Amino acid sequence: MIHINTLKCFRIFVLVLLFNVYGGSAYSQVTAVEENVDDYIIRVELKAKNEAVINSPMTGQVIALSVRDGDRVKNGQTLVKFNCGEFNAQLNQSNARVTRQTKLLSSTEQLFDLGSASVVDLNVLRAELEEAKAAQSLAQIIVRKCSVKAPFNGNVSSLSVKNHSSLLEGEKMIEIIDGDVLGVEMIVPSRWMKWLKVGASFQIEIEETGLRYKSKVVRYGGKVDPITQSIKLYGQIDHGASELLPGMSGTAHFNLPSKGTSNVTK
Repeated sequence: MIHINTLKCFRIFVLVLLFNVYGGSAYSQVTAVEENVDDYIIRVELKAKNEAVINSPMTGQVIALSVRDGDRVKNGQTLVKFNCGEFNAQLNQSNARVTRQTKLLSSTEQLFDLGSASVVDLNVLRAELEEAKAAQSLAQIIVRKCSVKAPFNGNVSSLSVKNHSSLLEGEKMIEIIDGDVLGVEMIVPSRWMKWLKVGASFQIEIEETGLRYKSKVVRYGGKVDPITQSIKLYGQIDHGASELLPGMSGTAHFNLPSKGTSNVTK
């Protein structure tokens, strides 16, 4: 009996010794790694704040293309013109009809005052004038589609149309991006939300330029991925840099929060 108890005690002693030698060492190594980390590093991609895909507003032939891939465009600048001779003629016709119906109604109103026209005559002419104005509005809408304008200041990032080509309504023509205001997108662990707050500063290092840029946290995504326990984070570069383009990538560097704190100073 004494021999068995002694053997058990010896086994327990060996287990405790192994834990102290290996388990304690492993714990110390993990702790040391966490304490020596100066920042957290996450992959990022630059995104344009505004981007638009412009499709053909009508079926027709392009007669003027004023931009090339990479060109800078201004808000309201004409990008594409379609051959709209037929539609312009229809607009002129509708304008003339509105003018005629307006004059005819005015003359009939004078005759009505003299007792030479009936209320029925006036109502019919008024209805015909409204019909002419409706046709005029439709013709104006169609003619406005003949010129495609830039929706904002930006750069042409893709050009799918050629001069004198024929397009179908809805066919892709041009992509425009606003490179002046660049956003930063990344996926971070959701537990970072405890200390990384909106307005917090961080730096991004862009691979294409080899430079670092000051940035700030703008907002978090709308939900946490329950499988990966991660969330999308959106940031913005503090000052514009002409060498940066949407699609560039790199790494975001966040300062490790101090122990016992739950926020990053804004």
